[in-house]
Amino acid sequence: MSLKAPTVPYFFLQMFNRETAIGMLRQGNTGEQIINILDMIVSDVEQTNIQDFVDHAVALNTPTLQPIAF
Repeated sequence: MSLKAPTVPYFFLQMFNRETAIGMLRQGNTGEQIINILDMIVSDVEQTNIQDFVDHAVALNTPTLQPIAF
C-alpha cells in the first residue's frame, strides 16, 4: 500500500473548512487585506501545529507504569 500526501494539510482542515477560508478571504478588498487574512490563518495553523507536536511528544514520553517482563 502506498501512502499519498494530502493536497490540503490535515491540520488546516481541522481549523478551517474550505468554505470558511474562502469566505474569510472574500472579505479582503485589497491585496494588503488579503495578505493580512492569510497571515492570520497561517498563524493559527502554526500554533495548532506546535501544540499538536507538544501533545504528541508528551504522550510519547509519559511513563505507562506497566511492569516490564524479563
